[in-house]
Amino acid sequence: HVYTPSELSRVMFAVDWGDVVPGTYDAYDRQFNEDPSCIVNRDCLWLDYVTNSTSTWVGLVTVISTNSGEIRWVETDLGWMLIQRTWLIEPAEISWDGIELNSNYFVQVTMPNGSSGAVRISATWIDSDYGVLPVDEDWAKNQVIKQMQQQDVAMEDWLNEN
Repeated sequence: HVYTPSELSRVMFAVDWGDVVPGTYDAYDRQFNEDPSCIVNRDCLWLDYVTNSTSTWVGLVTVISTNSGEIRWVETDLGWMLIQRTWLIEPAEISWDGIELNSNYFVQVTMPNGSSGAVRISATWIDSDYGVLPVDEDWAKNQVIKQMQQQDVAMEDWLNEN
């Protein structure tokens, strides 16, 4: 990213995420334990939150989920690094019989990349059963990766415009 971890923290947490990634969610609500604007300038070094969301996968399957999340600033030799982790609180509600989303864990590190900008590293682990979904399982997994990449582009676009 051309933006710093602090600038990225603004778009990731201090604005409505649904506005940053329009069309990704049918509904998105994230409630923080305190005002998330404190994370941008490191007035607070840690926040937690709960997200309730509804999304539609590939126009076929509606997913309703509740996730818990934590954000933490960590000072390193490279500078201030932002760490985020989320996990599914309970199995998601899925509109297609036979498809299950039992667990989902996500971790992301946003760190300075030297003189300017940042590098974001993301990983996710999903315990799911695709049942009789009329697509290949590898294709479905690649859609998750594609969505993560699209969110990176959406963040840059949002920051360029705001």
